[in-house]
Amino acid sequence: MTRPVEFAQVLLQCLGEQIEAGPYPIPEEKICLRFGDRVNPTLGTGEDECCTGLAWVRVSAVDSLADPDAVERGECVDTRRRITLEMGTSRCIPFGNLAAGPSCAAWTEAALKMDADHAAMEAAICCATEAFDGLAYAPRTLPGQYIPSGPDGNCIAGTLSVTIDYDCGCTNAA
Repeated sequence: MTRPVEFAQVLLQCLGEQIEAGPYPIPEEKICLRFGDRVNPTLGTGEDECCTGLAWVRVSAVDSLADPDAVERGECVDTRRRITLEMGTSRCIPFGNLAAGPSCAAWTEAALKMDADHAAMEAAICCATEAFDGLAYAPRTLPGQYIPSGPDGNCIAGTLSVTIDYDCGCTNAA
């Protein structure tokens, strides 16, 4: 049986490779699995995850795809799952100075970074799908919606959901 986090790790590996190969790499130590209902980049006295760049994958939901009438037929009800993963990146907003806010050129650069991150996410889905195709149960992988967000504090961000349908196996104890 494959756990949802194992799918997330494959997708994270692919995302890291794609971001590293892109025009705006993020430090390897800032490409990680995250947990929870959302990812909030952290801020410390010596580091701001938005400004270092942050990329993540998290498990956002696990649902059953089982037929509700399967119990009536005496079938195992817990074999098929739908996992929703979230890929995301955050970057620092551009800053101005005391005299003026950020320039249009600085905002364009920020938009180009986020667009490159989105392209890396799309490529990571292709990479992960190829890796999943080698599995005995060949899950179905579907990209979801890309959602830009921010500015929020220092951050702009973007997330892309990925849905994976698979059969996790069933062991009916007799």
